[in-house]
Amino acid sequence: MAALFGISLITLFAAGLTLLLHYHSLMATARLLHHPRVGFVSLRIYGALALLMLAHLLEVLVYAIGIEAALRWIPDSALAGAAQGNFGDAFYYSLVGYTSLGLGDVYAIGPLRYLIGIEALNGLLMLTWSASCTYLCLRAMWEEQGFLVRSHRK
Repeated sequence: MAALFGISLITLFAAGLTLLLHYHSLMATARLLHHPRVGFVSLRIYGALALLMLAHLLEVLVYAIGIEAALRWIPDSALAGAAQGNFGDAFYYSLVGYTSLGLGDVYAIGPLRYLIGIEALNGLLMLTWSASCTYLCLRAMWEEQGFLVRSHRK
C-alpha cells in the first residue's frame, strides 16, 4: 500500500508540473507568434515550434526524474528488458511512454507501471494541446495577414 501511495505522489507531482510547464510554454508560443517586432513570419514559426519541442523534452525529463525516483524509493519498481540501469534508460523509457510509442524493448515492472500509464495519457494530451494551439495561433496570424478570409457563420 505504501508503494502505491508513493507512486501516486510521484505521478501527481510529475503530471502537475508538466501541465504547468506546458501551459506557460503555450502562452510564450502564442506571444512569439503574434510578436510584431519579429519581422519574418517563418522565423516566428520556427521559434515557436522550437519552443514547443523544448517544452515537450523538458516534460519528458520531468517524468524521467520521476521514473528515477520511483526506481530508487518505491519497492518492487524496476525497468526490465534492454535497460542498462542508468538515467539514460529512464529518459529513453520516458520518451517512449510520453509519445505513446511503446516499443517494448524496455518495460516497467511493479508500481512504476502506473506512472508510465499516466505519462502516456499526459503526453497524448500535451502533444494534441500543442498541435491545436499552434493551429489556432497560425490561423489567427494568417487571417491578420490576409492569407485566409474569415468565415462568418450564422
